[in-house]
Amino acid sequence: MATTTIPKPLTIGSKVPWWVLILGVIGLGLAFLLPALRLGVGVSPDSAAYLGAARNLAAGKGVTVPFGEVIDGPLTQFPPLYPILLAVPGFLGGDPIASAGVIQALLLAGNTVVIALMIGKIAGTRPWAAAAGAALVTLSPNFLAIHQMAWAEGLFIWLTLLAILAIADYLQTARPALLWVGAALAGLATLTRYAGAAFIGALAASGRVSDAAVRDALIWGSVVASFSVENFGADSLARVRWESIVSRRRELLRMMKV
Repeated sequence: MATTTIPKPLTIGSKVPWWVLILGVIGLGLAFLLPALRLGVGVSPDSAAYLGAARNLAAGKGVTVPFGEVIDGPLTQFPPLYPILLAVPGFLGGDPIASAGVIQALLLAGNTVVIALMIGKIAGTRPWAAAAGAALVTLSPNFLAIHQMAWAEGLFIWLTLLAILAIADYLQTARPALLWVGAALAGLATLTRYAGAAFIGALAASGRVSDAAVRDALIWGSVVASFSVENFGADSLARVRWESIVSRRRELLRMMKV
């Protein structure tokens, strides 16, 4: 298998290492995020399910939801990994709700680093490009909003981007360990957002990691997720037919062209 030369570590001349720039971007992102978290993490109906399941898990009740038609019934409408992460402070004597803001801030920092690494692979020895690209994403209102809320998107983005990085490096170096790491991260991503299964599956089926392949995988993921949304859970995915998925993808592409 052909190999590609990996870019050298990013530096500014020989004085300022690239990670100093990334720390600056993280600092800017936290400067916007932390004031919004001062009164606590944002919540929505989805957040209530995540936080309730985290509290139940920390209390020894498993990944269950403390409300709904069945009190303390299993969490089936949402994937379990994010509530498990929220429950970690509870195992240490803390409150998952009070600690959720800290977890979201850490995810913002982690996502900033991964985005900078991805851009750095393209920018090579131009660290300003990686830092500027990471800043544009980190400081965007939508990116800050998903980290302000107790939502699983921040964790899903982090795991997915790490999986793409590992798989891309495997395609360059043919090191089996990278493939195993990428597969493990992709599996964890699907346990964070069910749409991730369709995204990772479509990306793997394409056999390449390119802009076009990622965009196409995002479309497949959006289509599959729409079936979960319209039926308020992933149960519908066990009944949906392949023809329905293909037809809805065709409709989505037609809408995007309007």
